[in-house]
Amino acid sequence: MDDQVIVWDRSQLTNRSYRYYLTDDIEPGDIYISNIDLNIENNEVTIPYQPVIRFVKGIYKKDDFLGYIVLNYKAVEVANRYGYNDNNAGIGKFLVNDQGYWLIGPNDATSWGGFMFESEKNSKVEDSRPGLWENIKASNDLSSYYGNKGVYTYDVINLKGFEFSGNEILSSETVYIISFTSYFTLLADSIIWFLILTALVLVITVSKVYNNWKRQLIASEANKKTSKIK
Repeated sequence: MDDQVIVWDRSQLTNRSYRYYLTDDIEPGDIYISNIDLNIENNEVTIPYQPVIRFVKGIYKKDDFLGYIVLNYKAVEVANRYGYNDNNAGIGKFLVNDQGYWLIGPNDATSWGGFMFESEKNSKVEDSRPGLWENIKASNDLSSYYGNKGVYTYDVINLKGFEFSGNEILSSETVYIISFTSYFTLLADSIIWFLILTALVLVITVSKVYNNWKRQLIASEANKKTSKIK
């Protein structure tokens, strides 16, 4: 905490043995990466929200299991990087898990809903953008989808089967990065680039015309001088 190592008293520790990321599937040499979700303390979601990713490694002495080492990574930077939706600019970038729930959605009402808060509605992509979700599930790679209001491009993050320093990476979740650009923004960008290219062509054309005129003027002056000498 704040670049300091703090040892908590046992009375301040909470029982985490029931949490899903402490799984029996972690074998010696494995590193388990949890889902991206919100931190929970005393069975309640921490307010303000604290997005976290947990890295878990089993501790063994020979073949005897001793316990787990769990590293909590505060994923606020991840949320800030992908969780924005600028309606005025017509752009956005979001995160979605493999169940179709918005992790970082178009607005606060959709983000973290459903799987963290059962009362939340419209917390799945298919609730508001069914065509987009069908397209995502049909593709396993970088792709795009043309919706009613703009273009969605998306890519997949899947760490299953990777190795790190000889340790197999176990991950139970696939995450989709979704970027959105409105048709209006695309049109505006196209117009801007058209104007830029037109201006460049005009500058090049005027420059060529001027250089030709200057060469002709120099040649004409040279001819006049030659005529006077004769």
